[in-house]
Amino acid sequence: MGHKYHNFLIFVTGAAVLALELLASRVKTPYFGVSLYIWSAILATTLSFLAIGYYLGGLISGAVREDRLEIYFLWSPLVAAMSIAFACLVYPVLFPALGAIDLLMGSFVGSVILLGIPLICLAAMNPLLIAMERQDKQKGDVGAGRVFFISTAGSVAGVFITAFLLIPNMSNFRALLSISMLLIAAVVFCVFATNTLGRNLRIAMLTASLLGALFCTTLLAMKNLYFTGIAVQGGTPATARIAAEYHSLYGNTKVIEHTGKHGLPAQYLTLVQDGHVLNNTLPDGTSLDSYTYLLEALALKFSPRTDRVLVLGLGAGIVPMRMSSRGSQVTVVELDPGIIRSAFEYFGFQDGGIDLIQEDARTFVRRCPQSYDIIIVDLFQGDGVPDYLMTAEFFADLRDCMEADGTLIMNTFFDNVRQEANLHVLATLAQAFPVIYQAIWKEGDRESSGDPVINSYLVGRIRDTVPKDTPVIEIMPSLLRKYYEGTLSSLAKVPLESLEGIAAITDEHNFYSIEFARMQMAYRDRALQTLPVNVLAN
Repeated sequence: MGHKYHNFLIFVTGAAVLALELLASRVKTPYFGVSLYIWSAILATTLSFLAIGYYLGGLISGAVREDRLEIYFLWSPLVAAMSIAFACLVYPVLFPALGAIDLLMGSFVGSVILLGIPLICLAAMNPLLIAMERQDKQKGDVGAGRVFFISTAGSVAGVFITAFLLIPNMSNFRALLSISMLLIAAVVFCVFATNTLGRNLRIAMLTASLLGALFCTTLLAMKNLYFTGIAVQGGTPATARIAAEYHSLYGNTKVIEHTGKHGLPAQYLTLVQDGHVLNNTLPDGTSLDSYTYLLEALALKFSPRTDRVLVLGLGAGIVPMRMSSRGSQVTVVELDPGIIRSAFEYFGFQDGGIDLIQEDARTFVRRCPQSYDIIIVDLFQGDGVPDYLMTAEFFADLRDCMEADGTLIMNTFFDNVRQEANLHVLATLAQAFPVIYQAIWKEGDRESSGDPVINSYLVGRIRDTVPKDTPVIEIMPSLLRKYYEGTLSSLAKVPLESLEGIAAITDEHNFYSIEFARMQMAYRDRALQTLPVNVLAN
């Protein structure tokens, strides 16, 4: 039966299973987000497909003749490869429509499209191979343990290959098609290696493999044209184009150029990570986002000293460069190398006089090398601030990283529908900082009551102080003045007595993802309605 070749194929398909799971979650993030509910949907559907595949493989192995088991075994990865390629063709079109209907149900259906047939087919191969091993009349588990060991070992290899080779160097679209091509190549190898297939069956499998490889190659070659065509059909102006795309373990980053007419220089640039808009700037680096000016203003209003500033989260580099231009010694901590590259290559970031460190913010502040007068926290990934950066322990590390008269400035999202969720964040911050001020994003005198997700600016201090006058920022575009002045007008001290009895979020009991799951879905829904297809599809 050529079991050595079959074991090779089981190893490859085991790797493909885990690679598909990792990539599918990243493909779906720009459309459906990363809230707790969405992740639950991904895990539940993934495990369901694997269970169905194992059961179906068992049914087939008991229903067909022993001499035909190998046929089903070899066709399974080929069908999986074809379905992966087909999913790559349709998901850029279907996912925006599914998300517009309902994010949670759309995530379930999206998992079916991306993972349903591939995982069922690949999981069915394990019981099929065990049934083929049974023909050797072995005792005991007839090789079941060995089959699952090989498959699981392949899955381990698939995790490392995907995490350290595919994701940092390829778009998710290209990585999925690469897996499809790998499965096709493995089947072709086994077809030539085994001597038990008839001539007609061999020709049929090789022909199907050739057609599948041709289809994958065509999709790879036409990717940009295909995505752009979908976007134009969806109403996206042809004046918005993807200038650069960066892949890393931490997300897919894109730089979007917007021009008045096709072929003219960019009127403004947008930095996007996995469907989350981080920054908008003019070509000369001037920020078009009010939050960058608000972070700077709050730092100046509350800080007696501005000698040493720590900025957690680089973005386009606007805030650290502004603070550096005021004479501060600035340290920036950014985890994603794609963000760092885009800041240098497209947004005019210059690190002269700025100490740029690529590291996770949590580990950096835990080992904090010096004390800072100001710490600015602007950390977003997915649909908000990562939950492990919203705990009492993290805020305590930030406090210990500051001078006694230092100031913490934080930009975060608040739930404008469930105000009780926001109280948990304030209570958590109060564990480390006895003095808290808050400003809520607003447009002039108009409250942002209709938006389910709003920016909240938090100020934390150990010692109380009288805020200084609002600084004048001359370079701010006039269209942002109403947001800047309106938000600062809402600045108020948070009475600690209002937080009595409110549970703080801790590393041991981190319920941030639960409390803000609906808000994160609301944010993703808004992003889905405003971003073009070619920006979402990665």
